[in-house]
Amino acid sequence: MENSVTPAVWFIGNFEKPVDSKNRIVIPRCFRDALESQDLILMRWYEHALALFPLHVWEPLAEKARRMSLTGGPKKREARLSFFSGALSQRMDNQGRIVLSKDMKQYAGIDRESVILGDGDRIQILAPHRYAIFREDHDALLSEGLDEILAGTDVPEFTPRGVTHSDSSEETGENSAEDDDK
Repeated sequence: MENSVTPAVWFIGNFEKPVDSKNRIVIPRCFRDALESQDLILMRWYEHALALFPLHVWEPLAEKARRMSLTGGPKKREARLSFFSGALSQRMDNQGRIVLSKDMKQYAGIDRESVILGDGDRIQILAPHRYAIFREDHDALLSEGLDEILAGTDVPEFTPRGVTHSDSSEETGENSAEDDDK
């Protein structure tokens, strides 16, 4: 039986990219390789950024939005409508470009330049001035985020390639007190 699981792709890094006269931006090569021939969804995102999703990553979010109750009041209906109306289907052209609609550019405050950020399983596209604001608070945000990410996580110890650790107890065959506790 063929394995249908797609290997995980992580979008990481940040790139400055111009917006051309036809409102296109070039997706960085390291991201393009993972996105070629895929359907993509570009949507309005948090803090006036845009998010570019591979379709298979966006679909579970869309399913949750679709299930939002239409009878849950105006706020729920507006949230659902905003989610779907703020999204556009995209496909990269042969040069790895996507098109930013006028509405998307206006929402994000993007004019002639953009900043493209890896965000794990999605890509964010920001106006340079918004990225500068984010960078001002970057150290504090990184510390808070790392605290949450690493909480309760056993971080593996880094061992450089070609380096082995030998403990004198291993060499002599003796057990350490630490081994006796196991």
